[in-house]
Amino acid sequence: KFNPSEYTFEYEKLSVMDKWILSRLHTLIGVVEKNLDNYRITESARAIQEFTDELSNWYVRRCRERFWQKEMNQDKINAYLTLYNVLMTLDKVIAPFVPFMAEEIYQNLSVGLGEKKAESVHFCDYPTVNEEFIDKELEKNMQLVLDVVVLGRACRNTAGIKNRQPLSKMYVKSEFELPEMFKELAADELNVKEIVFIENADSFTSYKFKPQLKTLGPKYGKLLPKISGYLSSMDGNEAMSALRKGQTIKFTVDGQEVELSEEDLLIEVTQKTGFVSETDKNVTVVLDTNLTEELIEEGFVR
Repeated sequence: KFNPSEYTFEYEKLSVMDKWILSRLHTLIGVVEKNLDNYRITESARAIQEFTDELSNWYVRRCRERFWQKEMNQDKINAYLTLYNVLMTLDKVIAPFVPFMAEEIYQNLSVGLGEKKAESVHFCDYPTVNEEFIDKELEKNMQLVLDVVVLGRACRNTAGIKNRQPLSKMYVKSEFELPEMFKELAADELNVKEIVFIENADSFTSYKFKPQLKTLGPKYGKLLPKISGYLSSMDGNEAMSALRKGQTIKFTVDGQEVELSEEDLLIEVTQKTGFVSETDKNVTVVLDTNLTEELIEEGFVR
């Protein structure tokens, strides 16, 4: 029973989540417009799909409590107006791709518009970018939150710990540190008490190396057992760091110099007991899975 025409849309009063989804929407409009101008149809459709996923699985889900409030207070009005504006604009964006579905959605959304209602979504102007709504810094921060949340969930799945069980800490290594407000958002989503940004995650993981028989067998033959022994005794993190820099591992066995590149090795990641880590691109997340009696009790209560 919400009629958007009865309320005024005021950008200044919106929450961070509202401003973020509006920024993503207008960034999307720019991407779709540029792609369509160059006949890149598939790229436009993929961008729309990604946005719709973020709208459904992040914005709407994170704002559920706002939508469910009993009183029609300003926060609920803002959430409703933002979602309405986003859906109405998105419907016009998708109209060339799914014309009949877009028409059905438009007829439902425009019931309360009165004289402002067009006969069809296809009689409306195509959306244009409003630069005032675009906040690249906000989008960048929220994207890192989304990356951290995805990796954090993967860590919980690996450890077999459900989201309702609180955990004490999560460590994050990334190219930049999130402002406190965004840390709290990710911590709340993942049900961890604290998120700590670190410069290096090596203290939580190590690497084990074994010789790659296909490449080293013909080269070193009988020396392989001793090469294997040397590899198992060396500092895994130090060796991995050298390999990432494009260097090789050099040592001497029975008077013969051995030089190994990353292709010559089978590399296994091992994790410190009580910690689970996941990495994607430039983001590494380490979840502290150690449970105290207080955390277990809080999980039961939850």
